[in-house]
Amino acid sequence: MTDKQASIRGSPARGPRAAAEVDRAALRVRHAAVWETSEDIAGRYGAPLTALHPPLLSQGCMDAKTKDGWLYVLSCGRLCTFRTPIGPESTPAGQLDGLGNTRQIEIAGNLAAITSREDGLRLVDVSNPERLSLLSHYDTIELATGIALGANVALVACRVYGVELIDISNPKRPRHLSTVQTGEAQSVVLHNGFAYVGVWVSREVVVCDVRNPGRPAIVNRIALDGYGDGVTIRGNICFAATGHHARTLQRGDPGDPGYGAGHGLEIFDVSDPTCSRPISRIKLPRLFGSSWDMWDVAVSGDLAVVGDTHNGIYVFDISDLVHPVPVGHHRLPVQGKFPDAVGGFAVGHDCIYVAGIHTGLHTVSAPGLRPVPAPPEQRLALSTPRPRGNPEAAVAVAYRPEGQVHEVAFDAQTGDVWVAAGKAGLHRLSFGATGAGRQESTTDGVAFSVDARDGMVVSGEGRAGMSIWRRTADGIALLGRYQSRAGGIGQVRISPDQRYVIAHAGTNTLEILDITSPQAPRRVLEDRHTGLFYRTPFGHRFLPGTRFACLWHVVGVFVFDLDAENGPEFSGWAVTAEWTTSGCMHQGDGVAVLGDRLLVTYRGGYAVLNDGQAEVRECDVVRLPGHVLAGKPTIFGTTLYVAHRLDGAVTAVDIADPQHPVLRWSLQLDGNPGPVVETNGTAIIPAGYDGVLVRRRV
Repeated sequence: MTDKQASIRGSPARGPRAAAEVDRAALRVRHAAVWETSEDIAGRYGAPLTALHPPLLSQGCMDAKTKDGWLYVLSCGRLCTFRTPIGPESTPAGQLDGLGNTRQIEIAGNLAAITSREDGLRLVDVSNPERLSLLSHYDTIELATGIALGANVALVACRVYGVELIDISNPKRPRHLSTVQTGEAQSVVLHNGFAYVGVWVSREVVVCDVRNPGRPAIVNRIALDGYGDGVTIRGNICFAATGHHARTLQRGDPGDPGYGAGHGLEIFDVSDPTCSRPISRIKLPRLFGSSWDMWDVAVSGDLAVVGDTHNGIYVFDISDLVHPVPVGHHRLPVQGKFPDAVGGFAVGHDCIYVAGIHTGLHTVSAPGLRPVPAPPEQRLALSTPRPRGNPEAAVAVAYRPEGQVHEVAFDAQTGDVWVAAGKAGLHRLSFGATGAGRQESTTDGVAFSVDARDGMVVSGEGRAGMSIWRRTADGIALLGRYQSRAGGIGQVRISPDQRYVIAHAGTNTLEILDITSPQAPRRVLEDRHTGLFYRTPFGHRFLPGTRFACLWHVVGVFVFDLDAENGPEFSGWAVTAEWTTSGCMHQGDGVAVLGDRLLVTYRGGYAVLNDGQAEVRECDVVRLPGHVLAGKPTIFGTTLYVAHRLDGAVTAVDIADPQHPVLRWSLQLDGNPGPVVETNGTAIIPAGYDGVLVRRRV
């Protein structure tokens, strides 16, 4: 499930109907809707709370925070500020645009930190709320979702990649410190040197000791009875907002008592962060069936406020922590089947400012509430940074640009290795001598991806779009650029005939672009399915006949034909996972080409699929004893490389006989490795903030 899936308007034909049918078949259980109407819950959650006036910012809002008489609101990629209290005629006093796919905002002192999902982290100077100023844009390791701020460290919840810790001592030049793998981190709060992380499907609050942010450590896992998200701490008490399914879920259908029953507020004593004690739990209405899934909590005096997407806003009297008492609730206007979703909220004087994802900023009456005071400044020790690189002698750091190395590409004609180095732009290496590299372009945005073929170089640059270059004797020359209406451009691939570029746009859109005239790329196909694209969803190499495979998280692999009679289209070949309680394509899985077949990583192994095979079954999966082959696969000759960006594992396997793999070597890296490229027997590993690593065949 995604927490944001916008519809495509006016898109070209998506190909045969079978492509969409795969989505519905694979997700028929997960999408079965269940919820309790306002009539169902009447009298159970206190009196209905009323809106004080019509909503503002009717184009939609995602989050809100109050500080020192100001309200800060995220609305459609921009930050708006209002003087409080808000009235029906209020207009923004300040505004800052171009912030990307905004998700959460946190404020400490004069600094606001804004997460923007695939667009990373923005740091904004809010010393003058009427004149907001962007200080920096930081390239996070994955989808920037939750945010917590200390005086000198930002903690970003990056979903399945856990929490990234970032040095913001100089907010104009944020610096990567470390990551801690908590599970699917949605939100995070910092308290007395410990990070409390709301973790999604494992249903936990994960507690991390971050007093040394270069070496964070998990010290406790607090079990929840719903998917974890929003967390707040007051004194020694932890409050956690939960949603989706309860732990009692068995069958995964609406008749299951645990289905949609995970919504609620849970309270714990964390006097000792390493050994928490449950105090109480109160359940919210049953709900499941929407693409929006975020939950949050704030505490003001003896009142706790919970935001629960389509379920609305709930206020509880927590003067007796053992027995919270419902005070009131409010649901946003209905949008289609459900009420509009609460993206986030801020507590004001006798009111709650509610960010309606579609309907805008609502002001809801809540007598007795007061703005939540800012926590004391929390400064963490930065004297011991995380060790960089890997000590193994067989691995060398070939090149370390300042930015995050997302991807590398080898151009066999020119002998160049191209590097997509995040905020550091596009770089070129020559492997005649270790470390011989230089920056070729700063790019207009974050260089997430690069591909190179016969002197042509294409880069995916996030919100700045896609750039097309031609190798010259002196460097590279810009040929053209492309912007997608679906959002920023991530991974890119050039077709063998250099006629097309396949591009990952926005959160989950595939675009095929005709670059016959590189000065004016033309979109010829657009497709989207349930599930996200995570950084590198595209297959390695092309199938015979210029067919190309990509993987949508959850629904599976889809193959597109670039040489179809009427132009590029879905080929009709789609691959789903055998449906079990845990069976689906994972965001860490990937696809590569093995001759005229596909190799798909799945559940710690891989399956080799013949043309047209529609399902990955457990019996198809080949495993290597003692090694988990999870990650993005690439194949060179008879060597399969699997790089797991999440846990740092890189494995090389001899697949001369694909049914009987033989280990060549394996590494455990500190960074976040991307798909491996091989040239002249040397494995070239894009390793995130650890740079470009090489491992020569031994």
